[in-house]
Amino acid sequence: GGGQSVSSPLNISGTAAMGAPLSGANVKVYDASGAMVVSDGVVQPNGSYNVTIPAGKQGPFVFVVDDGDQQYMSVLSDTSNTTVNITPLSNLLASSLSASGNPANLVAEIANRSTDINATSYAAKVGALRTAIAPVLAAAGVTASNFDPVSSAFSANGVGIDKVLDVLDVSITPAT
Repeated sequence: GGGQSVSSPLNISGTAAMGAPLSGANVKVYDASGAMVVSDGVVQPNGSYNVTIPAGKQGPFVFVVDDGDQQYMSVLSDTSNTTVNITPLSNLLASSLSASGNPANLVAEIANRSTDINATSYAAKVGALRTAIAPVLAAAGVTASNFDPVSSAFSANGVGIDKVLDVLDVSITPAT
């Protein structure tokens, strides 16, 4: 439930960074059925990437960046957004949206419907994340009330949101 179908190809861009850009990392996108719908995204040296979700695919979509060492996830639940960042903070959000608390399980959980991502659950989890890191956001000059770890555009340049990524050490230890 909660996912939107893409009526025409959807161009998505964003930043994949953990503070430093995840240059050269692969970006894949999975749809609500668990099928890989994008397999050829590549992160540029500045951390930016662009992918196109084919028409007719059903969200929510899970974005996975893999640099061969680490994987980070991000979730696109509202297809009116065309920015999807993939960072430790989007990974933390994915973890909170996951029934198991493990972002690596999110694709399967959406496909088997053990996790339901909709506008209400997404907004609640983003709100909780904003509250948890509000002091760090403020110190970096980022307005917490406007911050979304997925859709707030930024550059991997050491200021603003990227500074937040530089100073936060996000570690996820799922129960299962």
